[in-house]
This record gives sequence, C-alpha cells and structure tokens, in this order.
Amino acid sequence: MKRQQYLQHRLQTLSSLQDAVDAMRSMSAHHFRLARQSLIPARRYRDEMGQIIAEIGVHQPRHMGLPAGMLVVSSDLGLCGDYNSRLSRTASDEARMHSVGTIYSVGRRSRTTLARGGWLSSRTYDAPASLEGLPRLLLGLAENVLEDYMSLKIGSLHVVSASFQGVGHFEPLSVRVLPIEPVAITKPLEASQ
Repeated sequence: MKRQQYLQHRLQTLSSLQDAVDAMRSMSAHHFRLARQSLIPARRYRDEMGQIIAEIGVHQPRHMGLPAGMLVVSSDLGLCGDYNSRLSRTASDEARMHSVGTIYSVGRRSRTTLARGGWLSSRTYDAPASLEGLPRLLLGLAENVLEDYMSLKIGSLHVVSASFQGVGHFEPLSVRVLPIEPVAITKPLEASQ
C-alpha cells in the first residue's frame, strides 16, 4: 500500500512538473515571436545604414596588431540544455584563434565555463529578462565597445552567439562586427519626400 501511495504521489509530482514546463515553453514561444517581429525593421535599418555608409564613403581605420575583443551572448537562466556550454566552447576556440584580450559577456551562465578555460570576462552584463530591457543593455554595451575600440584597447570585435535552427535546435556562430566592412553600393539612395 505504501509503495502504491509513493508511486501515485510521484506521478502527481511529475504531472505538475510537466505542466510547469509546458507553461514555460508557451511563454518562451510567445517571447520569441515578439523578438522575431522586431527583426524585420532592424534588418531594414541595417541595410539602409550600410547603403548610407557606402554612399558617403566611410572607411574605418584598421588597428592592426591590437588584441581582439569578443562579445559572448549567453543566458542568465538554466534549463537551456547545452546552449550555454556549446556557446562557451565556441567562444574559447574563437578566443584562442583570434588572440582575444577583452571579453564582453552577456548572461551569467557562460562566465563560469569560460573562466575554467582561462578566459575571464573583462566586462559583464546581465541578460535582459524582457524586450523592454534590451535597449538599455545594447546602448551600454555599444558605448563600452566603441569606447574601447576608439581608445585602441581592441582592434576588432567578434560576437559569439547562436543561430536559431528551430525549436530546441541552434548552431553557435562567431561573426566579426568591427571594423565594419565597406558595403558595395547596389543603387543610389532616393531622397525622401
């Protein structure tokens, strides 16, 4: 009888846990849909800024011989499977390959793994818990990175993040964002009315 009560209690507990996980999955999907909606205007802005930079001929100076900077974008929360560990491994490999001197780390979860590999974050930022916290994070991060770039503390910046491949699937990737590569002009900008 005790064994049956124990197993019944265990099943109820697992059922409650499944309900909580389903609710978290639903909330995550909702937040993901909201984030994806903001990508279209952001990409349009990036493309138009690329055209403006190409048309006016802005060329950034290359800081050869300076150590690279790296931005690692991970999470603050657990239950992400191997998301943070795969990002940390990719970041460690990239840091070795590019002789990284300064690491900017968004999210707490990758910091420990990077530290075990001998890579300490120079600047750390908490991951925003909502879309409303994203602009503050990005403005502070951009200010710190550009300040370090202009004061010749870093010569380039590589961003290690993840490319979403579908629910539960992603691919870690590294992209160099500084210095900005010149964009070929596709068509002249039209004057707005």
